[in-house]
Amino acid sequence: MKSKPLFVLLIFLLWSAGSTYWYVCRIKGFCPPRQEQQTTAPAPQPAPEPAQPAKVEKPFLTFDRNDAVPHINNDSLWKLNIRKVLQQAGEGLRLQITAPYYAGETNSTSYANLGLARADRLKALLATLTDTSKVMIAARKLSDSADIPGFFNGFDQTFGWVTYNKFVHEESGKTLIYFPFNSDKEIRNPQIDAYLDRLAGQIKADPQMRLKITGHTDNIGKAETNLWTGMQRAKRIRDILVRKGADASRIQTASEGEKHPIASNATREGRRKNRRVEIQIIR
Repeated sequence: MKSKPLFVLLIFLLWSAGSTYWYVCRIKGFCPPRQEQQTTAPAPQPAPEPAQPAKVEKPFLTFDRNDAVPHINNDSLWKLNIRKVLQQAGEGLRLQITAPYYAGETNSTSYANLGLARADRLKALLATLTDTSKVMIAARKLSDSADIPGFFNGFDQTFGWVTYNKFVHEESGKTLIYFPFNSDKEIRNPQIDAYLDRLAGQIKADPQMRLKITGHTDNIGKAETNLWTGMQRAKRIRDILVRKGADASRIQTASEGEKHPIASNATREGRRKNRRVEIQIIR
């Protein structure tokens, strides 16, 4: 039968293969390497570095608390921003420096407050860049706080142009508008109109802003008449602002008549200064 020789041949082949493997691998040691699955552990990640506290960058011009001396922390930025301010100069305008201060600060200067002392020091710094003979100084009182900063920004809201001409004097905290003799009408000129335009825009943009407009006169005539004239001047300015879009409910009018002169009534120029309306901004 043919099946028996095939079986014998198969047995022989299996025996030969086993013998060869045993001789080559077990006796001679030439076994092929096993293909083992490689498992690589992930590389350890470095621990995150602790967060560093954010650095507080001082503005380029600052004041230390309880001190009037200005510190320029970046000279190039100081000069760049001052030049931008000076480029805004115009006819009938004056530069005013209004420096901040806290009422709780220690004031060891001869000025009424540290704000004025700081403003005057800034004026001296400004003298190296422009003529400061007509630069005005003022102070801005800040609300006291338990967390008063160690330094003040000496530039923001400090330098600005105010109206200052024959008819309008915009000073610290108030503006004076001058009237002709025996008149309760505004002096019609571009300087007054430009100032009232700007003031109307400010009161429209700031819902917390209020105005108190007080009329004054010289001492010519009866006191009762002057009191009435002062009120008419205040109301006239109020009406102009209302026509320019200001809210009448936020404008208060009053009159002091001849009671509070700011110059001598013995001279023509002094009487001209006393015939005025004073506008005070209240927040």
